[in-house]
Amino acid sequence: PIPFAVQLLNDLVAKQVQHLAFGSGVTFVPNYFIRDNPALESVDMGNSQIATIGCEAFCADTGLTGTIVLPETLTTIGSSAFCNCTSLRRVEPFLPDSVISLGYSAFQNCPVSGKFRVGYGDSLTLGYNGKSYNEGNQIRGTKVEDIDFGPALRTVPIGFVYEVKTLTNVTFADGIIDMSTDKICSGCSALESAYLSKDLTNLGA
Repeated sequence: PIPFAVQLLNDLVAKQVQHLAFGSGVTFVPNYFIRDNPALESVDMGNSQIATIGCEAFCADTGLTGTIVLPETLTTIGSSAFCNCTSLRRVEPFLPDSVISLGYSAFQNCPVSGKFRVGYGDSLTLGYNGKSYNEGNQIRGTKVEDIDFGPALRTVPIGFVYEVKTLTNVTFADGIIDMSTDKICSGCSALESAYLSKDLTNLGA
């Protein structure tokens, strides 16, 4: 269940806030922070010290037509944090190199375009609430054209690059060793080129 205080804040924002900016004293966004809210149009976290965006924090905020600005302090994006934000087209940066944990369905069904970059921090955990999970879907259904996976992504999980139908180029950087799971680039019907890690030891069908 959604905590009462979070639900109360969501109700207040639904009535009067269209643009949300976080100050330097903010270090985290709680689970279910402002979800299912059609009024919110943009979110700026660029001047904050936010390290964690909780699960479903902005899930199904269908009015998000402006830019989501993420801070360089961000390390964790929870499961379904921006899932089903069906008007969201721009996230800057996408993603910060500081991100080391990306939850299941984090950006699923968001029409974000451009380049998606992840895995250039010290480590990277992908999955459901920070735990191992058999399908990723982190960017499924986005409009991303270019994906760059860094060496911190040692193993590519099932479904991480799945049904990104606008994807034309993908890079799996040197240092990635395991691509043995399925649904890697499955349903990416526009894919034209792929660079595979020279350290790759396992490649699935």
